[in-house]
Amino acid sequence: MEFNRTSEQELIYETARDIASSYPEEYWQKVREEYTIDEFRNDLADGGWLGITIPEEYGGEGMGMLELVTLIEGMSKGGGWEAVGPLVIDIGIITNLLKKFGSEAQKESHLPKIANGEEQWSFGVTEPDAGLNTANIATSAERVGDEFMYVFTPRSRQPAQREPVT
Repeated sequence: MEFNRTSEQELIYETARDIASSYPEEYWQKVREEYTIDEFRNDLADGGWLGITIPEEYGGEGMGMLELVTLIEGMSKGGGWEAVGPLVIDIGIITNLLKKFGSEAQKESHLPKIANGEEQWSFGVTEPDAGLNTANIATSAERVGDEFMYVFTPRSRQPAQREPVT
């Protein structure tokens, strides 16, 4: 099995490394203290990198997960490892969930905005009874007619509570 990068992947790696290394250490220190990567994120958006895994018809580059990993590796090598977490959520997890499970209207509405940096996404993976142990999360959703309802089932065996998904 061959593990060498293609010329396109090498360009992705070098570009991401160069963008990240163009920021001084003071910037990355501020990122560590304030948990914001706005300037760096804007530079990635301007270069089209936030859309690396988004199909071209939605404003992305139409590349795969290997290219995303190559982008992340280059960013990290250039000193931007602090930006990896938020970007993996947006351009790794959220975009793939939207591509796989989103309606056409959701894809048309959100994927271009993620690709150009207009939208940032996140998600929560905790509950009072679960902490960060995602295997213990009890919230789910169930279809009720044409809509979904959140189902909150406390671990204390109390009856489930249902609220509309908005």
